[in-house]
Amino acid sequence: MELTQIKYFKTTAELQHITKAAEILHIAQPALTKSIHKLEHELGVPLFAPKGRNIALTEYGKYLYERIIEPLNVFETLPSEIKMLADQNRSAVRLNVLAASTFVTQCIIEYQRKNPNVSFSVVQNEKTDLWDVSIGNYNKNDEKTHGSSITVTERIMLAVPENSKWTDKKGVILSELGSEGFISLAGTRRFRMLCDDFCRKAGFVPNVIFESDNYAAVQNFIASGNGIGFWPEHTWGTTVNGVKLLPVISPECSREIIIVKNSDRLYDEQSAVNDFYDFLTARFISMV
Repeated sequence: MELTQIKYFKTTAELQHITKAAEILHIAQPALTKSIHKLEHELGVPLFAPKGRNIALTEYGKYLYERIIEPLNVFETLPSEIKMLADQNRSAVRLNVLAASTFVTQCIIEYQRKNPNVSFSVVQNEKTDLWDVSIGNYNKNDEKTHGSSITVTERIMLAVPENSKWTDKKGVILSELGSEGFISLAGTRRFRMLCDDFCRKAGFVPNVIFESDNYAAVQNFIASGNGIGFWPEHTWGTTVNGVKLLPVISPECSREIIIVKNSDRLYDEQSAVNDFYDFLTARFISMV
């Protein structure tokens, strides 16, 4: 059985009239009759029987109609459903934000002002591959990236309360801070592990007196004079109320942020993923 035969049979079965069915299908009546007879020959049973000037489904015709109607209806709606899915994919971007979340959020807001029809979904999950663009701290020990990527280097500053003994300094040597209380992100964050490594290189384990998953809470505790902490120079904001940012003279403190476009998915040229990836990478490059 061919799909065209099934479509012709469906229309004829619903109208129970060869001439009307041929008109609806925009084919000649003899061509429709020939197609029906060919289908009956292939199945070895009659599908229609004469009924006055019309035709009626036989027992076999009724059975065939009941079996093909649902899958054929699904098949006929597939083109519009696939087009709708393609339109959604072209206007949707899935982000996995493992670093620089505040900066990325600002970029999303800026991008959506000019592209209000683009939607975003954001997760923070190192284990998932269900993303279009990922932003994270680069680690040379990580597995190979999933696709196109750029890496930018960001200096890590020391954040101190505005009114503290550090305020007048032009910079700090990390080894001099071993007795200070540190305000940090939670220990499971890769940025926290990176900063702990800076301290180990300087010869001490940081005395963490407060930690939080929220960088704003870190900022507020430092501003209140309770301690000091590490601060990405650009992605957390260069101007911070109640906090002064000082460069770390020794050792060199920086991180590499990698932005990756997932090559496991195919994107057409009009995809918002391609456009936003270009926009985001340009913003990161201009930032540093």
